[in-house]
Order: sequence, then structure tokens, then C-alpha cells
Amino acid sequence: MPDWSYHSIFKPVLFRMPPKKARDFTFGALKFLSKMPFGAPVISFFGHMEQPEEIKKEMLGIEFVSPVGMNGRLDPNLQALQAMAKFGFGFLTVGPVTLKPVKEGEVKRDIGKQEIGYEQFHANSGLEETYKYLSDFNKHGCKLMVRVSLQGDIHKLHVIMDRLLAIADLFIIEGIEEAETFRYLKERYSSVPILLGVQAECSALKKHIGMEPDGIVVDDARVDPETSGYWIGRESKASSLEMIRKVRKKNRLIPIIASGGVTEPQDALDLLDAGADLIQIHQGLVFSGPSLPKRINEALAARSRTSITAPFKEWGWLFLMGLGVFLAGMIAMIFALSSVILPYDETYLGLTKEQLEEYNSKLFSFISHDRNTLAGVMISAGFLYMQLAYHAFVKKHIGRGKPSSLQQYLVS
Repeated sequence: MPDWSYHSIFKPVLFRMPPKKARDFTFGALKFLSKMPFGAPVISFFGHMEQPEEIKKEMLGIEFVSPVGMNGRLDPNLQALQAMAKFGFGFLTVGPVTLKPVKEGEVKRDIGKQEIGYEQFHANSGLEETYKYLSDFNKHGCKLMVRVSLQGDIHKLHVIMDRLLAIADLFIIEGIEEAETFRYLKERYSSVPILLGVQAECSALKKHIGMEPDGIVVDDARVDPETSGYWIGRESKASSLEMIRKVRKKNRLIPIIASGGVTEPQDALDLLDAGADLIQIHQGLVFSGPSLPKRINEALAARSRTSITAPFKEWGWLFLMGLGVFLAGMIAMIFALSSVILPYDETYLGLTKEQLEEYNSKLFSFISHDRNTLAGVMISAGFLYMQLAYHAFVKKHIGRGKPSSLQQYLVS
């Protein structure tokens, strides 16, 4: 969905609805579209969400097509997960997953601060429903991270991880305070990376790094002291940046996945520059629009992109076709502004130019206007075709894949 349509049409309507209802309506529509036979191609074609080749990232021996992911708490019931796999993400996070469903509480939205508030932070559909959904899930190149929480009973954690072990690419465990417990889980599930989830305002960082996790996931939620709920928004960016720098100061090599108020591409770049390997988007999808991951991907690609010149055979004939239309339009405009009537017009009508002018003096102005309109359209179309051919091929970039400008050219 282009930004202009989201901000001018959909966002004003959705923001008039209660937050939870607006989310369920949007994700429900995406779920319906993703289930249609043509759903995925439609999302890809109109969104142009394909990740540029040059932004691929390898972490823990896993290749991510993009360092940008989606925080699972945004879609606790997995309504739009299948559609989101086509939105330019490199990974999707699910959970926290619990044995039994956890009913979602109130969801709030603060437009001024660009924040989303949750009464219940562990809302999800439960293990069996999650497993049923993920068993048929088409990742479309995305990696799947499953978040689980130790809430006193490690046996429950075993059941969840055993059930989802064949599906998850990585596990994120939160709520663990004992190093022995975490190391035990790492040994038991040695076939998959185990990362440790910490809050951006965590005060026990040294102990957590001492547990030797495969990576650290910096969460961006802050506790609301009045309601004991959680808020996620732009204000979390500063604390996330500080936490990333603290982790990097203690361990320069440990992988970091960071959330932290990513609302614009620059926010993502700041987190990555501070030392994060991957970043997650949450409230940014709501306030900035669904094309945010695409814009972040493009910003990352622009940093490393190298331009090359394609050979004439790839672009020259398309460019020349546009040039031909452009020149034909210029010729048509010259005739429309001078003689107006051409010899074949006189032959077809059986009347000379003078006879036509004598018949109706306004006829020439009318025909001139009509032909100038045609000339203008031809000139504009020719110029457009030349530009599309040029930017689709001459200024194509290493690893970009099929450029969207080429698609626009062929459709037009």
C-alpha cells in the first residue's frame, strides 16, 4: 500500500475506530487477501516490497533477506502474519507463546506521542492454535522467531519449545533470571539459536550477558506505573540506543536484535549504527504506514549501492521507442500551431483549407486545440517512456532484481 493512500485515505478512517477494532479490521482484510490465489502476487506487485540483494544480513549462520523484522506483539492472533511475509521483512516474530490462550486486554493509542498501549503483554492464541497456523505458514523467504516466556514452570517452556522446534528458526526467551536454567535450555535445544529477551531499561545486563546467550533482543516496552500496562512508541528509542551501546561496550561480538520506536527509516539506521544487527518494527507500521519496511530497506540499500551501466541491447530499443513518440508529438505540435490542416485532410474532406475556413472561421481553432492536446499527450508519454527505460536499465543497481520502473513501463 503506497504511503499516499494510507495517510490520505485509510489512516484517517482507521484512527476514528478503537485501536483494537482498527487493527483487527486491517489485519483481517490482509488475511483474506493472503488466502486468495492471487493475494501474494497482488501484494508484491502493488507494494514493490522485494528486498534489495545488497541488504542481506547473516547472523548466527542464518541469512536474512533484510535486517528488518516485525514485532510479534503487534499481531498477537497471527491474523496478518502470512501477508506480512510479503511486506519486505526479513524476519517475523511470533509470541510470546503460552500453553493456553491469553485473552487480550485493552489496547490504547496515543496519536500525539505515537504510542500503542497494551493492558496484557502476553496475549496470544495459545500453543495449539499457534502450531496449527505456523504448520501451514509460507515464510516467503522470511525467518521465523518464536518468543516464549518462563513464568515459573520450565516444564511448560519445554512443551512449547518441543512443539515449535521444527518450525522456529530462532527462539527468544524472556523472564529467565538464573544462568544455569538458561544454559540448560541452550544444551537441550542446541540445534537452534537461543536468544535472551531483555527490556531496554534492564538493570541486570551484566548478568544476562554472563548467561552466554546466542544473542540479545532489546525490547522497547515501558511499564505504565498507573495501570501496570505497557506502552511502545517513539520515546523508547533513546533507551534502546543506550542499551545497545551498553551491550556493545561489554561484548562487541554478541548479536543484537533491537526494537525502539522505529517510526521512520532514520530511526532504524540509528539503531543499526549504534550496534544492532537486526531491528524490529512495531508501532511504526501503524503511524507511518505499511511501506515503512520497504523504505528502510531502500535507505539501507542506498548506503551500499553501486551503479552500473547496462548494455544498449537491454534498454536502447525501449528508449528509442519513447524518443520516437516524443519526436512525433513535437512534429504534431508544430503542425497544430502552423498549418493545422494537412494535405490528406483536404483530400479526405474534398475541401481546401480556404473553403473550410470560409465555411466556419472557428473550425481551425477547434482542430488546432484538439491536435495540440494529442501532441501534448504524445510528448509527455514519450518523455515518460524514455525515463522509465533509463531508470529501469541504465541506472539499475547491482543485486536489485527486477526494477519496479520496468514493471511500470510494461504495464503502461
